[in-house]
Amino acid sequence: MKHSVTLILWILFVSCHFQCQNQNTPDFSANNVSHKDVDAETGWLRMHLRNPNKWGYITKDSIVVIPFEYDFLNPFENGLAYAENNQKKFFITKDNLKLEGDYDEVRVFSEGLAAVRKNKKWGFIDNKGNLMIPIQYDTADYFRGSGLCEVTRNGKSGFINKQGEEVIPIVYEDGKQEMKDQNVIVKKNGKWAVFDNAGKQLSEFKYDELKTAYISDFSKNIFDRDASTFLKTGPRWELSTGNTNSST
Repeated sequence: MKHSVTLILWILFVSCHFQCQNQNTPDFSANNVSHKDVDAETGWLRMHLRNPNKWGYITKDSIVVIPFEYDFLNPFENGLAYAENNQKKFFITKDNLKLEGDYDEVRVFSEGLAAVRKNKKWGFIDNKGNLMIPIQYDTADYFRGSGLCEVTRNGKSGFINKQGEEVIPIVYEDGKQEMKDQNVIVKKNGKWAVFDNAGKQLSEFKYDELKTAYISDFSKNIFDRDASTFLKTGPRWELSTGNTNSST
């Protein structure tokens, strides 16, 4: 009799254990998964479930490594993933630690730095949440392969490097750069000129417009395949003289 009671209790325990486990395990069936891709940095699967309407990460063995508790999750970069939840924006680590700063907005990382906004001004943090470039700019773009980022202050544009130094002074009407270029362009008196990423002026201010071209490298994955350019191989336009397909 004693052994029978023990057996019954054991069966009840096992039944409750698996029932509770199943209740806590998300539904990964095809009908419940609205988005799924492989995270390049971790090899995990980034997924969005319809029920609950949340994002999370699992291993290829369906083990949950980042709980399905986020309104949005970006892929990991430099050990961090951009996240949104309950109208808050922050970063999480691979251990699901939240790096919340007292910021009004946090952008995704680019070239190791992410732009942050507080009281309508922008600065930059590193991937540990340290403020690396003071919050002082009216607007801020992303750092690109040139190592520069376009910023504005008092209605003027320029470019800073990752140390926060003004490589191209913030005195111009506008500034732009593209993904594949080491050089950037700035506008003065309605005309554009080309500068290199050390701040050296390479052309006169003579272009009405430099249009963007796109180059596809099919040896790369779909996320990194297409890159924009002003100055690399491909179409270029010099509109100040009415000529097309001319080089700077």
